[in-house]
Formats: sequence, structure tokens, C-alpha cells
Amino acid sequence: MKHYTLPIIIDATQTDFLSPVPLCKRCYTQGASYDEAIANIKDAIRLHLEDHQADHEELTEEKSVSLSTVEISVGCRDYRGLRLDRLRLSWEKQDSSLHVRVEAI
Repeated sequence: MKHYTLPIIIDATQTDFLSPVPLCKRCYTQGASYDEAIANIKDAIRLHLEDHQADHEELTEEKSVSLSTVEISVGCRDYRGLRLDRLRLSWEKQDSSLHVRVEAI
């Protein structure tokens, strides 16, 4: 029996805990509590690995996962030299056409 040590991610939302596994694509689960999420992800990983084993595919344990932060500034973008927070959009339907008007304010 082969043993694996895999990185997982536990993401606490307002209602539950989500658990993706970076090494196992499309392998994730959730739980109502942290402990339930851990138990569920262990089951999901086991099933995922059993499927790989049945298909004679090996899972590599080489990938590492790091938790980092990035700083991003979010401001007003511009469109053709116009700030998007300074635009007024209006539209009018004529026959089967939709006419859109963009005005700087």
C-alpha cells in the first residue's frame, strides 16, 4: 500500500468549509465544519487515487503549494481616454436593433 502526503486548502466561507486539492485536479469537497471537511477530503482523495491506480496512472508528489499575498490597486479604468465612472450609457431599441449611446459626464 502506498502512502501519500498531499497539500490541501481549507477555505472557510460563511456557511461551510471548502477543500480543494491542488495536486488532484477536479478533486474537492466541503463540510459543515473543519473536521468534516478534512474527513470528506480524505475520502475524495482516496477515491481519486483509486481511480488513477485502476487506470495505471501515477500521481506525482512533486508540486508544492504556497500561500502568498499580493497587493492590487483597484480604481477607475478608462475607456478611450474617458474614465468609466464618468460615462453615462443609454440605449434604445429600434426594430430589431439596439442602439447604445455613450456620453462623457
